[in-house]
Parts: sequence; structure tokens; C-alpha cells
Amino acid sequence: MLTHKSLIIPDSVLALDPFKKQTSPEDPAVREYGSSDVTSDQSTDLSPALSEEPCSPVEDSSFNISPIKMSSRFVPITLERSAEDNINVQMLDLYERLLPTRDSFERRRKFVMKIEAILNSEWQGHDIRAHLFGSSENDLGTSTSDVDICLTTSWPGMQCVRTLAQILKKHGMQRVYTVPRAKVPIVKMWDPVFQLACDMNVNNTLALQNTRMIKTYVAIDPRVRPLAMIIKHWTRQRALNNAADGGTLSTYTWTCMIINFLQMREPPILPVLHQMDHIKSDDNLVINGLDTSFYTDVASLKNFGKRNHESIAGLLFAFFRRFAHEFDYETQVVSVRHGRYLSKREKGWGHLFCVEEPFNVNRNLGNSADDASVYGLRTEFCRAAHILLETANLNLLCAKYFSAFHLLYPPPPPPLPIPAITDTHFVYISSRNNDKPKHVVQQNNQRRAPAEPKKRSKPTTRNNYRPQHQSLVKQQPQQQAWNNCFKGKHSSSRMYAMPRDALYLHHPQVM
Repeated sequence: MLTHKSLIIPDSVLALDPFKKQTSPEDPAVREYGSSDVTSDQSTDLSPALSEEPCSPVEDSSFNISPIKMSSRFVPITLERSAEDNINVQMLDLYERLLPTRDSFERRRKFVMKIEAILNSEWQGHDIRAHLFGSSENDLGTSTSDVDICLTTSWPGMQCVRTLAQILKKHGMQRVYTVPRAKVPIVKMWDPVFQLACDMNVNNTLALQNTRMIKTYVAIDPRVRPLAMIIKHWTRQRALNNAADGGTLSTYTWTCMIINFLQMREPPILPVLHQMDHIKSDDNLVINGLDTSFYTDVASLKNFGKRNHESIAGLLFAFFRRFAHEFDYETQVVSVRHGRYLSKREKGWGHLFCVEEPFNVNRNLGNSADDASVYGLRTEFCRAAHILLETANLNLLCAKYFSAFHLLYPPPPPPLPIPAITDTHFVYISSRNNDKPKHVVQQNNQRRAPAEPKKRSKPTTRNNYRPQHQSLVKQQPQQQAWNNCFKGKHSSSRMYAMPRDALYLHHPQVM
């Protein structure tokens, strides 16, 4: 059994170097969290190893318990001592594997310098600066995290993200596309040289302050970083961190929930930086009458949470228990700026789950999840608390989520390869009824298509007359699809190329 010393992360594990050492498995430095790190009376390497393969849906189905069933059961406030020690070992092992390598850090740094050089060479004299923000800068990223870049300049010509995308394509960036109608317009791209995916915005300096705030909180107490990285890993595995497409919560929202949870521990582990006396920063903004600056002297806060002796395993269980059974979704609002729960009545909010943005206090970060999604989130919280309580298995906790839809409807097979472009027709299909004409360009004029046989015309009477738009509805699905193809009714613009014989062979009107 591990002694009480194991409840606090030793300084030898949380070294000053924030990067994972690239060592071989035979290296003595690559070992379990064993007896040399904590006082123990037996070896601790008997804990279950973490497997990279996700558990099957059948094995994981017993833990998909609804919040109603879980809330009716008695849930202890803390874990048993042996289970907590076991989870501590697994969390530290997972934390070691999630840490980014120094090579990953160097690639990101060089990539930012490359982007800055490209833009300043294209638009000289405008002093364009590229700044990292998000997980690549706030010490909560991994080697696989995307790169978030904020471009700052006083030149108004950079505000058009489509123009920015064209320049990036010109210099070899791949998969470049824009999201111009987002709340903050961005450009998404992939750099084939550094093998990095990137999201880029222009003059969104509030994101830089968000990143600096999170980085300050992470540096105050050594338990914050491993706890936040493991919870973020859990959200990725359980498909809970896609606010844009999945209807869940963003990574920034999850981080604010973790910070507020640590602010409200008894005794608290993190302070409330916005409420402490401080000097306003140079990039301070006033949003809704409130300053965005906060207290940043980390050295004076190093021992703030020393009176709290909870382990990272105990904090992980308490976090899941808090949002599974204790948090009142009907009346309470999570607030990092105030370090406590606010009421929905004073905020004037009616959404089921509310998380106040620390800088723009009128923005609800939880509005990306509707009522059904919030119910699913609470189900996941109950599942996580139940697994830690009953099995103490971190691998089962972070098992990859499989939805019933993907089990019943697997993804379609990849499309067949396009035939060689020889003696072909090119069919251009427009995604909208705009200025793109619908036409077929015949490459070889010597080989002409056979003439369609004339159909015997019938007299137009009341019994056999049908308007054209009604006759199209009566056509077979294959013929309707071909008509939509030539009328430009497909949802995406693409070019089809096929041999002329195949074109006429498959067209239902000439069969």
C-alpha cells in the first residue's frame, strides 16, 4: 500500500521541463511510478497497464447509466484509499504519455515563424505578427494538438480571410478553407512540411488574454496541469469537445469548468485572479464595463493551495461527482471571474447549462449544448464517477466512445477511382443556381453520340397531359438523380469525368 505521501504529486515527477523526454523503453528513466518516488511497502507496478486500444462497445455498455438511476444511488464523497492510490499511478502514467515532446514544440515555433515571414513578404511594411494561443501556448497541449494562431496588424486589408487563404495556398499550404461567417472568422489549413493543422484568425486579441489567463492558473499549483490534461483527454475520447459540430462543449469551456472547480475546493487550490488587486496590462480591454486584465504575479501565489492535500485522483473523482450529482443545472452558473456559482436569475439566462465567459461576462459558453446534449453530458459524468468508484480503471474511463449510429450505419466504402481522362465528357455541376452554366464539353468532335430514337407523340389530352415538373417526380430514382446532376442540383460543386461510352451507357434516357 502507498502511504499518505502518495496523495501529493512529488516534485521529482513534476519537473521544471514541461516536455516529455524522448527515451527508449530500456532507459531506466522510463519506469512506473514506483518505490523510489513514494514511500511504499510493496511494488506499485502491479497496477493495471493502460492499453492504447479502446474497449469494445459491448464491454463498455454496462457503464452507460442514466443520471436518474445514478442519482438515486448513494455516491461516496471520496474514493477508498487503495482505489485512490491505484488511480494516482495510472493518471501519472497517462500524464507522462500526454506531455508534448520537445520536437513538437520546435515544429510549432518554426511554423509560426514561417507564417509570419510569408505574410510580411506578401504585404510588406504592415508589421504583421503571428502569435500562438490555445493549447499550444497555455501548457495544456499534446503533440497532436492543432496550432492556433492570432495575426495582429493595424492594416485593414488583412480582415478578409478569403484573401488570406489565397496567399496561404500560393505558398504550399494544403486543405485551406475559410469559415467567414463564424463569430470569429478563421482560416483552416494543413502544413505538409511541419505536419501541423492550423486555425488562424486576425486581430482577435481577446484569445491571447484567455490563453495567458489559463497559463497563469496552470502555473500556480502542480496538480492543475495533469488534472486538466487528463480531463481534456477524456473529453476527446468520449466525443465531448466539439462545440461547433457535435453540439457539446469547447475545450475552452471545459478548462473554465476545471478552474472554477479548483477555485471552489475547501480549502481552495486556485485563487480568483480577476478579483485580486493588480495593475492593468497594456492590452487591457473594457468589455461591458469590465476590465479584461487580471493578477499575473505567479511567484507570489506558488503556495496558495498548499493547505489542500487532495490528490489528482481524488480531484478527478470529485470533479465528476460535482457535475453528476451536486451541480444544479436549473439555477446555477459556473463563473471563473467570481470564483463561485452565480444564479441564472441574476444573469438573466435561461439555457440549461451555463458557463460564464471570464472576460465577456454576457457570453454563455455552455449555449453550444442543447438540453439533449446536457442530458448526455450528465450521463457521461455519472458513468465516469461510477467507473472510478467501482473499478478504479482509467483505461475503461477513457475508452473511446462508439455511438449506436456508427455501429448500425458504418461509414460508406471509399469512392471508386476516376477513369483515365481520354476521349471524355466533362460535366460541370454547380452547387448553386448562380452564374456557372450547365454544359457538356465534347472533347472529340469526330465521334458523335448516336441519335436518340424519336418517340411517338401522343395527342395532348386531359388524361395524358402532365406538366414537366410533375413528370420529373414520377421518374425512377436513377433517372431523377441524373436529371438533378445535369440541372446542377447537387449539394457540392465537383467535376465528373468519365468515358463517353460509359456516359451514354448509364444515362437512363438513352438506354
